[in-house]
Formats: sequence, structure tokens, C-alpha cells
Amino acid sequence: PDLGSLHDYCTSSPDQFPSPGTNADFSGGCGRHDMCYEANEGNSAAYVECNRQFKDDLLTVCDNVYSRGWSVVTRNACKTTARSYYEVVVLRHPSEWGGHLNN
Repeated sequence: PDLGSLHDYCTSSPDQFPSPGTNADFSGGCGRHDMCYEANEGNSAAYVECNRQFKDDLLTVCDNVYSRGWSVVTRNACKTTARSYYEVVVLRHPSEWGGHLNN
């Protein structure tokens, strides 16, 4: 966090999807996304790939945390939150990051 918004995990969003019992931790996916942006500074094609991987990472967290024994409703709510994080990232910087919501 001392290095700025590229090093603060999920920036202004919660780092976890809250659920009774077990939270899904998005901080790893957010951190990898930050590092991908930093490693590809100025390369909009690479940012599109960073964004795609970000979405995949967050959805995988939901699948892994809320697999067996969890309700489909909880898993789907987590995935809805994950997609929202992705959409906010893409919509926040459409001219710089490619603005590809369907990736």
C-alpha cells in the first residue's frame, strides 16, 4: 500500500467476499492484477489480458471456496461480486485498458 494503488490489493473495494462461515479472499487476484498492470505499463493489449486473467482468478476463488457443501446461491453471489469487480476495473479506464467487458 505504501507504493500506491497498484500495490493495495482491491483498492477501495473489500478484499473479501463476505459469507457466513467462510469468506472468499480476492486479495491474491487483485494483487496479481496490480502486478500485471505494472509489468505491462502502457501496453493496452496486455492490459486486456491482465483484465481477463483477473476475472478468471476471482471466479476461480469463488469456485474453490464455495464448492462442495456450499449452496449454489452463495457461490453465484460470490461470482456476481467477482464479475462486478472486473467490470468496475474495465469501465473505470476504458480508453487506457481497452474497455473489453466481454473478455
